[in-house]
Parts: sequence; C-alpha cells; structure tokens
Amino acid sequence: MEQLLIFVVGLVLGSTINVIVSRFGNLQTFLTGRSVCDHCGRHLVAWQLIPIVGFVLQKGRCRFCSKVIPWRYSVVELVTGLVAVVLYQWLTLEYVLSILFFSVFMVISLIDIDTLAIPDPLVALSAAIAAGTMVVAGSDPRAIVFGVLAGLAIPALFVLPTRGKIMGIGDIKLG
Repeated sequence: MEQLLIFVVGLVLGSTINVIVSRFGNLQTFLTGRSVCDHCGRHLVAWQLIPIVGFVLQKGRCRFCSKVIPWRYSVVELVTGLVAVVLYQWLTLEYVLSILFFSVFMVISLIDIDTLAIPDPLVALSAAIAAGTMVVAGSDPRAIVFGVLAGLAIPALFVLPTRGKIMGIGDIKLG
C-alpha cells in the first residue's frame, strides 16, 4: 500500500514535470494558468488532469476536438512514478535529493528535445542538488573531482569532433 502511494506521488510529480515543460518560457502562465488542450486550447477539467487515468478515460484523444493527446505526457508520468517507487527503497534525505535531481533532469531533457536548448538556471539547480547529495552522502572529494572532469570530458568528446552537430555547448555545461 505504501508503494502504491509513492507511485501515485510519482505520477503527480511526473504530471508537474509535464506542466513545467509545456509552459517553459512563460512564467505567468506556469504560475497562474490552467491546463488546456494543446490543439484547441479548451480548458481541461479536473478528471482529465488525473495522471494516466485522464489519458485512458479519454482514449488518448481530446474530449473537445478529438485530436490525439501526445503519449509523452503519460510516459513521463509513468516513468516518474516508477522511479519514485524504485528510489523509495532508500527513504532518506538522499532519496529526496535523488528524486529532485531526476525530476530536474527530466525537465531539462524534455525542454532540450522540444527547443534544442538547455536553460542555465536548470543546470545550476541540478548542480546544486548534486552537490547537496554528495555532501549528504559523504562522498570522497577525489571521486567528486573525477566525476566533474568526466562529466565535462565525455560530452566534449562528442562536441569537438562533430562541431556541435550531435551535442552542443549546453550539453557540456550539463555534464
């Protein structure tokens, strides 16, 4: 029963990730706006916003205009729910930081897919969460330095030879 609750919390977190990504760049809409159909712009009612369930009840289509609802929304919700359950085995401050780190990376990944841009504030937030996790976990400082160097070097190995066609500078910063 406990794991089901964690799964549901993960689904809601995944739904929140979808909202952040879909409203990226419009802070006003993110803070105060209501969810709408991507196609017809009609406001969604509460039952349509229930993670996974709303998608299934609508048979993957908007109730108003009958256009297909992107499956990515449900996939993000489901993956986030499953990750929350898997990480829950270690319910500690590290767990909380890990799920936050995962969530920020999910947002970064989806924004990057949509816009080919990685927002610097999200990179900074992920770095802060990673640093906090390392402090809480008591990581060896040498391992941290090695990890940072590897995080910078691996993307650079893709960017330099391809002149940024496969990965960009944002990927190096993210690394």
